[in-house]
Amino acid sequence: MLVGDRLVLSSRTTRAPATFYSCELGGGDLRRHTDHDGFYARNPATDGQRIVYHVAGDIWLLDASDAGGEPRALDLSLGSPSAARAPKIITAASHLGELMPDATGQASVVEVRGTVHWLTHADGPARGHLRRPERPCPRSSHPRHRWQGHLDHRR
Repeated sequence: MLVGDRLVLSSRTTRAPATFYSCELGGGDLRRHTDHDGFYARNPATDGQRIVYHVAGDIWLLDASDAGGEPRALDLSLGSPSAARAPKIITAASHLGELMPDATGQASVVEVRGTVHWLTHADGPARGHLRRPERPCPRSSHPRHRWQGHLDHRR
């Protein structure tokens, strides 16, 4: 990014995943501006004078054109009502479509909110498979074989 008369770049190494550096356009005068230990700097944007980015849920502002420019966290308050920002719990039961056990009885294919999931009946992860369950399997037109072509590899 060009900020003032400097080129600003970010480093994404495992030791310093959120470090911004800048240098003159000719390549000299390399400066290190940030050090957010352990977190990545994401989505940097500039207005040509400053850089705004986020790290671990906080929004930061950096004036990289200033030699001693230190990043600072911005204290923002959201303007929406707190009820609109509160998490809303959605139960799968109210959005459950079809459910079909596999041939062994060890797991089932479940459609919830328009997505298809593979659920084991014992311990194990739930795996999402298909976004559009209404699309029939090309190998069969029978309703019970709707997902067969997409899930054969699990048996």
